Amino acid sequence: MRHGRIEQRGTAADLLRAPATEYVATLVERARAASAWLGEA
Repeated sequence: MRHGRIEQRGTAADLLRAPATEYVATLVERARAASAWLGEA
């Protein structure tokens, strides 16, 4: 969600495979980096 609007709907796999916008791609990448940093990857 960005500015009160949904950027993309789908499964986590959908978001990883084909992010709809640059914002979604950045969000997914940051989440993956945080997960790796926390040792959850």
